[in-house]
Amino acid sequence: MRYWKDDAAFEVPCPKCGHSVELFKDEMSARCSKCGHRFKNPKADFECAAWCAYAEECLGFAPPRDETANLGGGGLASRLLQTVKQQCESDPGRVTHAMVVFQHAKQLISKEGGDPRIVFAAALLLEIELLSTIGQPTTADQPSGDTWDSARARKTLKEIDFDAETIERVCRTVVSYLGGDAPETVESRIVSDAHRLADLGVKNLNLNSMGLDKDVLDGLKTEAARARAKSLFS
Repeated sequence: MRYWKDDAAFEVPCPKCGHSVELFKDEMSARCSKCGHRFKNPKADFECAAWCAYAEECLGFAPPRDETANLGGGGLASRLLQTVKQQCESDPGRVTHAMVVFQHAKQLISKEGGDPRIVFAAALLLEIELLSTIGQPTTADQPSGDTWDSARARKTLKEIDFDAETIERVCRTVVSYLGGDAPETVESRIVSDAHRLADLGVKNLNLNSMGLDKDVLDGLKTEAARARAKSLFS
């Protein structure tokens, strides 16, 4: 809810009597206070709940799935998120961070383009591979682009039915991020920006406009990420 805007709450007319009924965008339905009629929310928007592995626990029901989650076949995004949840179950902070990274990546893809399979897979596999704790300085044991062993990532992607070429592209994107290389592809730029935005959000930095320009905007690789940073942190 911290990312909600003014349009998160709105009024719609009751389809039976026309009386104005206030709704939040994550409500499935509402009851008219005048006539008692219950109707579906015509503007329901579940955003993160449409892909989050914890959606049913959070809302008490399973919301409609986001079409983005079906990219690549077999519910690619949901399967990747489930893999993160399973492999990072001892670190709830890492799971939470993965969910935020995914949401940022999804938004950036809609603006910048790129292959969602590469972006989602690389961004979420990084959550499994990065060993430092959220909010803590990077440790000497954290893998780099030169030392990263891709065997586990390759095995995971193969189990999710990725083809060999896509697996190679995902691994190159991960290596680029870990090595601190200048991102050469739109997918690499989105992965980098999604993690940067998530780090800022999880740390809950109180950034003013000058700090945003200096510490965030110059470090982001895409126009969409810079616009998102201004929207979230200004």
